[in-house]
Amino acid sequence: RKAIEFGADHTGYQNAYGGPAGGDIATNLLPPLIPGAQKFDIYNMASKPTGDVDSAKKALQACGQPNGFSTNISYRAERPREKALAESLQQSLARIGIKLTLKPYPQGDYFKLYAGKPDFAKKNNLGIMVYGWAADWPDGYGFLAQITDSRAIHAAGNTNLGVKLPEVDKLLDQAVVETDTAKREAIWPQIDRKVMEAAYYLPGVWSKTLDYRPPTLTNVF
Repeated sequence: RKAIEFGADHTGYQNAYGGPAGGDIATNLLPPLIPGAQKFDIYNMASKPTGDVDSAKKALQACGQPNGFSTNISYRAERPREKALAESLQQSLARIGIKLTLKPYPQGDYFKLYAGKPDFAKKNNLGIMVYGWAADWPDGYGFLAQITDSRAIHAAGNTNLGVKLPEVDKLLDQAVVETDTAKREAIWPQIDRKVMEAAYYLPGVWSKTLDYRPPTLTNVF
């Protein structure tokens, strides 16, 4: 997993989303707009945005796969951006011997029957599963709970596609009962860092939407 973090071409990932206008290269999970979020970069995603090949090869050596390995990458078939980023990862990870085979699935049942169904993902060797996430409200719990809490993983319909860290579950429980806003918001980056250190997620972009308002437009809020 760490080899993938290091080896991915994050500029290529960003380009799949329309370049800088589509989003900033994400180095960790929490978007900057979430209160308490802290940016960190333990896999050199910002300092080496096209990929840190040397560190990736060292990670492969450390896990006993010096020549790389093969796995599948899933994405929602109706989303051209997801196909483009899957192709970008396929190309960049091939540099370190990781061979990806693209597996598109219908977006309507993506979580119910495919990527979000652990038995299916395991049986079909879905080593990387592409999707996007946004919080229902701008809060650390709103963003993290459904993608990092192991107790949110069920037989199907999941948005946590594999994070199982008891220490993260404990921190989430701690945050829920913390009434001090500053102390609660200090917990979110701790969860972010633990998940990233374990390399459960490969962040892509903190996406942006460009709104253009012509100078002739007035009285709009």
